[in-house]
Amino acid sequence: MSVVVDGFAGDDTVKREFPQSTNPERAARLVVELDHGRTSRPGRRRDRKSGMLEDSLGVILGEVEVRAVHDA
Repeated sequence: MSVVVDGFAGDDTVKREFPQSTNPERAARLVVELDHGRTSRPGRRRDRKSGMLEDSLGVILGEVEVRAVHDA
């Protein structure tokens, strides 16, 4: 997906982490990979036992904004 913040676009990916798994819990796990742009900041978030990806959406969107400011 392409996310645009203040005119700066980043191609970010949302996908299943283990799409070939026969274990339903493992097959349902998601991973978000943010476009690196001009930064070396980590850009991968995923479902964990300690928390689901949905719980980190605020952090992920904040990181998208930080990257847009950095690219500006």
